[in-house]
Amino acid sequence: MKKFILYLTLIGLLLSGLTEIFGMKILDKDSVSWIHYTNLYYFLLTLILFSISSVGFKSKSHKVFVKIVGMNMFLRMIFSLGFIVIVFIYSDLNIMHYVVANILLYFIYMAFEIKFLVPNLRPDSETRKNV
Repeated sequence: MKKFILYLTLIGLLLSGLTEIFGMKILDKDSVSWIHYTNLYYFLLTLILFSISSVGFKSKSHKVFVKIVGMNMFLRMIFSLGFIVIVFIYSDLNIMHYVVANILLYFIYMAFEIKFLVPNLRPDSETRKNV
């Protein structure tokens, strides 16, 4: 879990820096600040959902782990759509730029979480091949 938090923090800082560097050339200052808020939101959401997934992995049943990971993906999608709606209610942003940035952040953080969950599944799939 410590390794995950360290790498997640590095990814969050890297994405924030890239947003600052490239966002100022393309977007206005208000859009860049909302993208920073979105980055922080996905950082915290990934941290919470990964901790829930790791609790599911520690359970005896592998079905529980798969259900928890599926629930986490569904919750990530619902919370992401909810955050987009909140941003559009409270700001006057260019919709297309923000949605593209949001989708990129969504997939980057989800791929990062899956990268850390896959090694936990490998021993299970190797034992199933032998059965």
